Amino acid sequence: MPILKGAIVPLIAFFATIQPQFAETFEFQRPNSKALSQHFLEEQREQPSRLFQGFGIAMFAASTADVATTEWALSRPQNYEANPLMANRGVRIAAHAALPAAAWWTTEWMQKQGHRKAALFLRIGVTAGYSFLALHNSRSALGN
Repeated sequence: MPILKGAIVPLIAFFATIQPQFAETFEFQRPNSKALSQHFLEEQREQPSRLFQGFGIAMFAASTADVATTEWALSRPQNYEANPLMANRGVRIAAHAALPAAAWWTTEWMQKQGHRKAALFLRIGVTAGYSFLALHNSRSALGN
């Protein structure tokens, strides 16, 4: 045991001298949580979700379906356009192109302002509205 006691004292002295240097080399600094959360929030604002992008495309698809089914239904003699503003075919097609484009621009702006859920719900609402109208026009064209 005397050999072991003789070795312990120099080892303790050695580790006592290098310990501060070792700690300075591998010192852990706590990250600034506010800066990190701000970074991630900005990154999220820049990256729209796939669902948001998908409903952006779906707005135009549903609008196109509504125009197509409206024209199909109006080709039947028993059907007529109930909306007097949409009686003209050019106005009808222009409106079906302008509304989804305006909704697209508005929801993109809302997304950048941080209103992610409201922007998504607006896109879902426009898509659902046009989809309902397309289904209604299809039923009218089939005579149901």
